[in-house]
Amino acid sequence: MDEINQKEWLLIDELSRSPESTQRGLSQQTGLSLGLTNLLLKRLAQKGYIKVQQLNWNKVRYILTVRGTLEKARKSYAFASRTFQEFKRMSSLIRGHILEGYAHGLRQFVIAAPSDLEEFIRGAIENMDLPGATYVFEAELEQALGMAKTVYCALPGAIPRVHKDQRVVHLLEQEPSRGKLSTPVPSHGID
Repeated sequence: MDEINQKEWLLIDELSRSPESTQRGLSQQTGLSLGLTNLLLKRLAQKGYIKVQQLNWNKVRYILTVRGTLEKARKSYAFASRTFQEFKRMSSLIRGHILEGYAHGLRQFVIAAPSDLEEFIRGAIENMDLPGATYVFEAELEQALGMAKTVYCALPGAIPRVHKDQRVVHLLEQEPSRGKLSTPVPSHGID
């Protein structure tokens, strides 16, 4: 079976959402050049993923075939499965870091996270049975660092320098240490 590449996938996905799209419309919606769109549509037709129906001398319709629909479903399932596995992995990391902090006596967890990740993090920790544990969310790391010596961070970008008595735990990037509470990388500390 011929595998489709990412650019072909873009066209199949767009055709499934907008079956009346023109070649120019497909090009604009996918960000592909018109020439490349033309080439890829011909290739998809040759592979049997789409059918080209001539409506009149200057207008055609691109129809997703059963094979094209099945390929879209297969790729969508694979993507959803990978995404679900990644969510499970990230949730496990978050829970592991929180459990590690709790084991070391932390009861207030200050978490620096953008609002879209805050909901995910809340979902990861909502059923943890940790008596006395409270969670404070801040959108800015600097604000969070002013509230606690240990800050759990899920913000993108570089971590600013922190005082040597503070630590920043990267919620989504590193495994819990399983013994001692994570400490900052030395280059982040101020001596």
